[in-house]
This record gives sequence, structure tokens and C-alpha cells, in this order.
Amino acid sequence: MRKSAKVTVHADRIRFPVSPTLYGLFFEEISHAGDGGIYAELIRNRSFEDTLVPDRCHVENCKLHSPAGWVSSFEHSDPIPG
Repeated sequence: MRKSAKVTVHADRIRFPVSPTLYGLFFEEISHAGDGGIYAELIRNRSFEDTLVPDRCHVENCKLHSPAGWVSSFEHSDPIPG
């Protein structure tokens, strides 16, 4: 059994008054390039801080060890990595 639906639009009737000075704009910035360039959060090491060992952390055998026990690779041979 097939059901059908009907939609009626009364474009000649004003249901809610809207100010004529209001306008809308939709802008979807998928590539983060709408501000005129590369989105800074997409650049690795954008503040050139990769060579700094964070407070309370230490480096052993090119591994960064955090106080919480996290271990990650840490190459600090390049003065400006990334």
C-alpha cells in the first residue's frame, strides 16, 4: 500500500513579520582556507616549540616521558623541526 503526502505553501501570506534589514549568509569552510590562507592548526609545530622539553618531562633515547607515564617519540636534533 502506497501512501502519499501533500505539502501546501501559502507564499502570499505573512505568518511571522521579518525586518527587511535582516539578511542571511551561509559559508561552509571545509578546507579552512576561507580566511585567506592555511589554517594555523593544520600546521605541525606552528609556534616552533617542538624542540622544547615540556616542564616535568624528560627525554631518554629519543622518547619523551611525561609525569603521567605517557611516552612518545621526540626528535630534537633539528633546531626547527616540522
